[in-house]
Amino acid sequence: MDSKYKEISILMGQNSGPPASLTVSTLEDYPNIVVQDNDKEYFSKVKQFAEGVGASSLHEELSYLSNYGQGDYLCFIIKDFSPYSFAFTMFRQQKEVYVRSFNGGLIYSGPGIPSNGSFPSFTVSLDEDAASGKRHMWSVHT
Repeated sequence: MDSKYKEISILMGQNSGPPASLTVSTLEDYPNIVVQDNDKEYFSKVKQFAEGVGASSLHEELSYLSNYGQGDYLCFIIKDFSPYSFAFTMFRQQKEVYVRSFNGGLIYSGPGIPSNGSFPSFTVSLDEDAASGKRHMWSVHT
């Protein structure tokens, strides 16, 4: 996976003190999504899994997050506890600092991992296929 490294300053909240400085990698094909080095391998495994099962929704949802707000946001993803899933935080750039805006999950559902509120995803979806785990798919939850 090709990546570009960049240093970003993140302000977690209005009264959270000085910005934290992080070195992150941008993801190939998703210029406004960043990941820390320790989650790059996990991202690659999830991407390979999605390609292996023929699920296009991972790419579609990552594109949605990367282009959120017409590209005015930076999406920071990390490994989630639910299999093949990510937690994310959206940051909006204000001058030289990225300010936390909102967070959510990019959640996988599929055979053995339904989005009906049960273990292991603990996520509820109104999409019938996701709720039943009938097909491999990812969806954004906030």
